[in-house]
Amino acid sequence: MKVSIDVDSVAHIVETVEGSPDYAAYSTSANTQAALQTAYDRGDWQPYTPPEPEPAAPEPDPKGFKIAFMADPAFLEWQEDIPPIRREDLKLAAIADNWPLVQALYDHLKAVILMPEGAAEQWQALADAHAIPLVF
Repeated sequence: MKVSIDVDSVAHIVETVEGSPDYAAYSTSANTQAALQTAYDRGDWQPYTPPEPEPAAPEPDPKGFKIAFMADPAFLEWQEDIPPIRREDLKLAAIADNWPLVQALYDHLKAVILMPEGAAEQWQALADAHAIPLVF
């Protein structure tokens, strides 16, 4: 079992052996060991519970994103106004999962082609749901 011993408002996590803290395994300093023992004897300790691990980042799903994005009615409407060469550039960048290039192309296109109302929010939700690093 591990215990958290508080010395001068600093928590020290120490392993216990047969119910007693093992200060020698924590520090070779006699002063540190004595300070820990004093705090332990005063009752300035509690059982140590490790923090919950951070949730793992979701795994990107580029295929799912591209399928959902291509089927989005707002994208279908917006892409009709994109010049064919730019639409091809956007498509090829997405096929290659080159998200920085997709972002640059999108940023340029949104500046020159009016987007359907609410499209950016919808597309951001799709990107977030599929862990794709795009900002709409």
